[in-house]
Order: sequence, then structure tokens, then C-alpha cells
Amino acid sequence: MKRPSAIFRCDASHEIGSGHVMRCLTIANYLRDCGWECAFSACDGATQAVPFLLQSGFEIIGPEVRRSSEIVFIDNYAMSYEQDHSYRGHAGKIIVLDDLADRTHDCDVLLDQTFSRNSDDYKSLVPESSVILTGSDYALLRPQFLEYRDSSLKRRAAFSGKIERVLISLGGTDPHNVMSIVLDGLQGSTISIDAVIGAGCPHLPQVMQKISAMADQGVKIQAHQNVSNMAELMGRADIAIGAGGTTSWERCCLGLPTVMIELAENQHDIATALSKDGCVLNLGWYADITPDMIRQTVIGLQNDPARVVKMTKHALAICDGRGMDRLAPFCIAQDDGIQLVLMSESDMRILHDWQSFPATRKYARNPEVPSWDDHVLWFKRTLNNPDSFLYKITKDGIAAGMLRLDRRASDTREFEVSILIAPDFYGRGIASVALDFIRKLDPVATFMAEVHVENEASRRLFLKAGFTPVNETWFEQKRAV
Repeated sequence: MKRPSAIFRCDASHEIGSGHVMRCLTIANYLRDCGWECAFSACDGATQAVPFLLQSGFEIIGPEVRRSSEIVFIDNYAMSYEQDHSYRGHAGKIIVLDDLADRTHDCDVLLDQTFSRNSDDYKSLVPESSVILTGSDYALLRPQFLEYRDSSLKRRAAFSGKIERVLISLGGTDPHNVMSIVLDGLQGSTISIDAVIGAGCPHLPQVMQKISAMADQGVKIQAHQNVSNMAELMGRADIAIGAGGTTSWERCCLGLPTVMIELAENQHDIATALSKDGCVLNLGWYADITPDMIRQTVIGLQNDPARVVKMTKHALAICDGRGMDRLAPFCIAQDDGIQLVLMSESDMRILHDWQSFPATRKYARNPEVPSWDDHVLWFKRTLNNPDSFLYKITKDGIAAGMLRLDRRASDTREFEVSILIAPDFYGRGIASVALDFIRKLDPVATFMAEVHVENEASRRLFLKAGFTPVNETWFEQKRAV
């Protein structure tokens, strides 16, 4: 089996910022872990603005290059229908990442991770056959945020609203040196400060000099460059001062209340929606920000811990960190109308109904039908477990079953697979297509399945799918490439 491939058409610079490349890196790293070959089609300045791109080890090709691949991801405000269309014939699927909804696209999948964005905003902008994925459920976060979410949830649950540490993060480039304005506003503060400075910041010497002077004056401040532990920094902060870009979803995932500053025009809608929801306090356009505004805003939050706690709860509800897990199945072309969709709490009831069906329980590890309360606890725990993947199988858009993957050991690509088909869809070959689907998505994984010795139908299913018996009850399908 040949490794599937993906091309990422995105740019970065001091003017553009680093957000487009960073979120494409999130996708590329995810797919590389699954065995995909990935390359970046980027402008010359991208690696200077985002050194992580060079360090990633991905091949970098010029933006004019057209190369055959299973998917082209396009994340570029300068490109619309004609530029998208130029990849037809070179890519099996075109996936566009956007957050403006202001131009037409030629794509098979459109993803906009903006909170409160509605698919109707794009229906007139993409082909009728396009799949439109919108909202912060699809926020593309690095794995560290999902992995850190559980510990952050526990910390936030006991949070009193007292502000003892603030995190400042203003994007990868900060071309307008807003960091200096924020630091001036925190002069003499007794709060511990973590200042994250992007690798592409053109004002680095001035910012570092200011931080050094504040430290000499007794301010508890630490500068962080080339950060690889952003989730940890966010998890231990009580509030953040940050921009309205893609980092917004990282902060929400970890329940971090934010004083937001709009650094680019495309951040206004995000800032407005999050402010309306109550998880951020939006100060508006960067050019209007003064040190005194920063100072008075932080003091105001210090004096209103109940508001800080409320902001925390609202933030946690916006993003759960599983956006990449939701996007991944849409990287695979549908076969016979079969699609895998990551389950949500709205699927809790239908899965319980399927699990209660006598034929389902006949060969289950536990033949007893789970109580509703036990099912709810299990379901929510599974949704929040970064090592479990609970997919709904759909046939032509109708719920037809469940496929679950559970990682067998940390940091491995060995999974136990469980599959359940809804009674109305028995005998239609759906389970076979679903197993083939996950193999195409992850050709380097090893899949294991436990099958009851008397369950002849399931034993035939896994044998047909290329699994081999390990012993009397376990079957194994080794990596395909």
C-alpha cells in the first residue's frame, strides 16, 4: 500500500502572521503520525516568520509547483476559486481552511473553525457538493492541548478567580510591537508574568530590554521564546492577554480567560463573538490600546473574581480540543456513501439504544445492558479521552453504527477496534467499508480486535478485512506500509 500524500498551500510573513502555517502544521503532524507524506507549498518568507516550519522536517516546495497528491489543503486569504481550481487534476480532494466567508472557493471540504460560524455563511460560496465544517468544534489544536485539558479542567474547577499569574501571547510576529504596550501597562505589577515572544517578532531586542528592566525592578516576569510547551503555560495562568487569532481556541480548550486585543482585521468577528459569549474581555483594535487601559483592565478583573470564574466556565464550553479528530475522517474519500463522524453528546442516546439490542449484547464482554447512568459516565469519559476515538458510522448521512478505537499503549499506533452496526443496517457490508476506511486514514497503525469464539459473523468480517488470528479470541491487522 502506497503512503497517501498531502500538500499544504499556505504562507507566512511579518505582515501575514504565522497562524495559517501553524494550523497547517497541526494537520500535517497529525497526518504524518498516521503515515502520510506531507509537503508545504509556501512563499519564501514563510520559514523566517515560522522557524518551526523548517524544524518540522517537512519538504518545502514553491507555491507555483503542482504535484499529484490525495489532498491539497489551502489556507491562504489571497486565494479564491480560480487559484483553488488550479489544483484540480493534481489532487484527489481539495480542502480549504477559511475564516472570512468573503469569497468563492472550489473545494470538496470547507473548514471554518470560527466560534458561532454557520454553514449557511458558505453555501453560496462553494460547490453544492462541498462538505462545510464550521464552528469551534473544528478548532485545529496541537495534541498537547487535548492532553493537558483534563488537568486544566481539574485546576479550573477549584479556581477562586484570584489572579496570580498572567500569560501574554500576541502571535508569532507582533509587527506593531503591542507587547511593549502591554508590558508598560504591567509595570510595577505584583502578578507573575509569562511573556511569550514569537520567533518572527521584529521588535525582539526592544521587548527583551523592557522585560529585563522590569525584572530588575522586582517584577516577577519571564520571557519565553520558541515555545513548545504553550499548553503548560496556559494551564498554569489565571488570565491571558492575547490576540484574537487561532490561539483563541487553545485558550478556550484550557479554560483560560482572556483580555483580547485585535491585531488584524480578520480577528474582529472572533473577538466580538467570544466577547458576547462572555469568555473574553475585548479591548478592541490594537492601535487604540494604551498602557493605562491594560493596567485598569487587569485591576478590574482582580477586583471581580466572580467574573473571572464565569469567563473560565464559558471558555471551557467553547472548544474541547478534538477538532483535528473531527476533520481527519473527511480526508478520506467516501466509499458507498460511508462516512465516519466523531461522536458528540447528542449521539449518547442512539448509541445506548444500539447497545441495548439483544444481538449486540449476545457476544459482548459484558452481556448485561448498561444502565443509562453508567452509559452516560462511560460515554463522556470516552469523548474526553485523547487515546479513544468514538466514531459514528453514517450511510448516506444516516446514522448506521459505531466504530471505536482505543490506543493500547501510550505513544503507540496500536489500537483496539470495536464495531457495532445498527439493526436496520445489518447485512449491508457497512462494517467492512468502515474498517477499510480507518486503514486508509492510518496506514501505519496496527489494529487489534477481540472476537467471541462463537461470533462467526464478526470472525468472518475481520478475516475478510485482512486481520489474522493471534489466538482463539484476538485478531490483528498489522500496518499496511
